[in-house]
Amino acid sequence: MKQAPMWLEGMTFADESHGALAIVEDKIAARAEAAPSDCLPIDASGWVCLPPLSEGHCHLDKTFLGAPWQPHIRQNDVLGRIGMEKQIRANLDVPVSVRGAALIEREIAFGTGLMRTHVDIDPDWGLENLHAVLELRQRYSDRITIEIVAFPQSGILRAPGTKDLLTAALSQGADLIGGLDPMAIDGDRAAHLDIIFSLASHFDVGIDIHLHETGPLGVKTISAICERALAHGRPSHIAISHGFALSELNEPEFEIIAARLSNAGVAIISSAPPRLMPPLDQLAERGVCVALGSDNICDAWSPFGNGDMLERAAIAARQQCWATDSGLAFALSLATDRTAAVLGETRPPLVAGAPADFVLIKAPCAQAALANPPSERMVFRGGRQIAGPRLGCLTGSH
Repeated sequence: MKQAPMWLEGMTFADESHGALAIVEDKIAARAEAAPSDCLPIDASGWVCLPPLSEGHCHLDKTFLGAPWQPHIRQNDVLGRIGMEKQIRANLDVPVSVRGAALIEREIAFGTGLMRTHVDIDPDWGLENLHAVLELRQRYSDRITIEIVAFPQSGILRAPGTKDLLTAALSQGADLIGGLDPMAIDGDRAAHLDIIFSLASHFDVGIDIHLHETGPLGVKTISAICERALAHGRPSHIAISHGFALSELNEPEFEIIAARLSNAGVAIISSAPPRLMPPLDQLAERGVCVALGSDNICDAWSPFGNGDMLERAAIAARQQCWATDSGLAFALSLATDRTAAVLGETRPPLVAGAPADFVLIKAPCAQAALANPPSERMVFRGGRQIAGPRLGCLTGSH
């Protein structure tokens, strides 16, 4: 059914300006003061208009949302968590198609329009998780854009057969190749990166490597990734997720590594963990592309998380003491345009001719929406409202 043209008026934009938008079909027709005669007037006063939120790192195949509560089991290292998670997920009766859908629908309701999910690929799971997430991507394609990373959660070298499975995953629809702690998990940095960069070059896809390695070990891996990026002609969209070692550097070391990341075009994606969070603002000041994601959302790795990228940005702001208006604006950019750019999506401003994709949030200004994320949100994609309470029509004012 074709939607009537709309005139959303009285709202505040992220830059603190006030105004209105005319929406005709799937585009913004105008951003002005006077309503076109053929537009249905809608009162949006008291709402902030933001671009769609962006989820830079999640795991649709891991979440327990939509399944019975699973008590958290602590593990002391990454390998222990990998083994524990496999055991729990193998005994779950609720499939990825249901659990992943629950997380997607929650993120859509919060305002997420772009998501990157990592999907476990290894000899135990095969391509089962990938096929489930590919189906979810198709099912929700009219409401959210989903990128899929073929992720070797069990390692590559230590899990024989994984390289062939990663090759198959990229052939069957995965968008990027992932990696995991080349030394701490596989014990061979060069061989691990050889495989990842070779697959990226062969399939002409991006790279997103989980890197939990800390101290000098992590720094060496970051440097090696930068060297590979330059040697391979800087293939598009290379990112390091987590990059914990970046939080431990002294000032001279930080300047050296930040310059390497910037020169190589390697982005850093953080989930704002309680410790070892890289200083994203300082990296951005030095030309490094930075992004934010939820990572684990109610799964075997963490019982916390809800998929709200505004809340995740608020957590990052508290962690890094970004309390000024400019600091909050930077945090907000991590939940929107900066993360979208790292995921390869350049968003046009909300002006005439742009896609009518945006989120209305009940708040006096963007900084207030970030500092205390409200639950009241209205989500629009292609000019169609896809989540949130319906706006009421103005009467007698036009």
